[in-house]
Amino acid sequence: MNKLIERPNGANFYKADLHLHTPFDKNFKDRNNWFNGEDRAKKDFVRLYLDKVIEKELQIIAITEHNDISWIPYFQEVNKEDKYKSINIFPGLEIASKEAIHLLVLFEPKTKHEILNNFLIKIGLENKRIVSGNVTPSDKTFDEILDLLEKDYCEKTTDLKKYNAIVIAAHGDSENGLFNQDNAQNYYKNQGLIAVQIAKSYSSLKAGIKNIIMGKDGNYFNKNVAVIESSDARSIDEIGKCASYIKLSLPTVEGLRQAFLDPESRIRHAEDFRPESFSRIIGLKV
Repeated sequence: MNKLIERPNGANFYKADLHLHTPFDKNFKDRNNWFNGEDRAKKDFVRLYLDKVIEKELQIIAITEHNDISWIPYFQEVNKEDKYKSINIFPGLEIASKEAIHLLVLFEPKTKHEILNNFLIKIGLENKRIVSGNVTPSDKTFDEILDLLEKDYCEKTTDLKKYNAIVIAAHGDSENGLFNQDNAQNYYKNQGLIAVQIAKSYSSLKAGIKNIIMGKDGNYFNKNVAVIESSDARSIDEIGKCASYIKLSLPTVEGLRQAFLDPESRIRHAEDFRPESFSRIIGLKV
């Protein structure tokens, strides 16, 4: 009976912060204490990082450094330790399209380093990913990046698709976010865009942006998308300062995608989340 109870029991809400930085970022607090350290010191840093994740009761995080994946192997290695096995870590990137629109790209939790690196090469960032501390934009446009995900990271069968990577528009209401771009409507209409991240509470968004993402603005084709709150953290203390609750059957890219396609029932903002409480059958042995 115990084995039965431990099996997956359908979709559950996971507390998630899907936009986190590492000491690679020039603005990361106390980065010099960690950036040039030995492998052992970097793993010690990751343990402190994941201790904060546990303290904040986060169950899903994404490591999304600007054009860089150098810290992801350390997170994947420490994630195997018993204390941290319960944390679901999506390896990812924050990139800028040719138009300088910032995007988060998340991959399956166990994605290998070479696949992440190959993605950077595919978007024109084989070399010079950071110049004088500044992020080098991709030579691919916003639409080309989303089309690339559809073409190279989607497994298609007769009538089904399974995605191994997903794009989220980063800090959509900020200066280099989607909604502050010229011709934002043209980017927004891309069918591959199904989620936008904000680094603030949902209730603090301007009414105009809320209307857009809720599908109430004809200039934006009455298209609604999922909105997730994530911290864009550049210090350990900032981890989890913004988070969303996402209802998933499994913590996978495809699970995120399905949740983003049904935000009304599968996304809860932190200020609105109330744990579900009801009687239910959790196991039956005959």
